[in-house]
Amino acid sequence: MKLPPKIKIFCWRLALNSIPTGSVLKSRNMVDTAECKLCGADEDTWDHALLYCTMSRCVWAQLDEEVTELIATLCIPDPMHWVSFMHWIPPGSGQCKINTVAKAAYKGAVGVICRDDQGGFIAASALVIPNIIEPETLESMACEEALPLAEDCGIKKMTVASDLSKHPLNVIKNIKEMSRCSYMMIIQSINGRSRSFDYVRFAHEGRESNREAHYLAKHACTLGPGHHVWLGYPRVFLDVNVAIPN
Repeated sequence: MKLPPKIKIFCWRLALNSIPTGSVLKSRNMVDTAECKLCGADEDTWDHALLYCTMSRCVWAQLDEEVTELIATLCIPDPMHWVSFMHWIPPGSGQCKINTVAKAAYKGAVGVICRDDQGGFIAASALVIPNIIEPETLESMACEEALPLAEDCGIKKMTVASDLSKHPLNVIKNIKEMSRCSYMMIIQSINGRSRSFDYVRFAHEGRESNREAHYLAKHACTLGPGHHVWLGYPRVFLDVNVAIPN
């Protein structure tokens, strides 16, 4: 993102929760209380300073009504989530966006999160595979996992986004390559299943746009083998809404 250095530094400090709010200063024994010096609130946290303080509300009130309504409905307890939600890339109008991630620790796990074109959460799923840790195989399985989730949700048009390595993504996009690789059967399954949808696009996006799915894949590594599905708001592993970037 092309931003002034001071904005980047501010976002980085926000993500690390190192902005000198009352609660941070009190935790470092630099002040006696965590109260807000501007409005007198009992606790001056990062979200109070940016969203709920009387002075902050005056600033938000100057913006477009749709923006202020979005800010009013946000529920983001983790400042890292506040930074990451700004990077989500919306799909085309009328499509859904499915972000996928694979993670290999002592077992393999994939995370898949589906949202509509306005960023509204639809569903999420995770697949835990104890005996597979090969990255490209897991990355392909993550893309494959997006398709049954879309079918279950009645989705017909979607963009499947991943930060996977280029080779499996290229094979998915061009099945005619028919590479002899360990995950070729998975690629063929993706190709066959994609035909049941009106529109499917596989896209590569940087990790900063795919951070939610990384949180889910990390959480999945703590779960038992098999499928795990979340319908409704997924407070188990994240607590973040997504805003549409300008």
